[in-house]
Amino acid sequence: IPRYEKPISYSGKLFDDENYGDSVKETTDIENVEVIEMIKRDLLKKFNK
Repeated sequence: IPRYEKPISYSGKLFDDENYGDSVKETTDIENVEVIEMIKRDLLKKFNK
């Protein structure tokens, strides 16, 4: 399974699929919101199975 880059939550924190929703570090990168939202939807589908 390919690993995503850590997506950015609305709070500006990073999270990954092993620590879903846990803030990992601060970021100011907000350029890839659409891709991030797509990844978040994919992760939510995975977790809601």
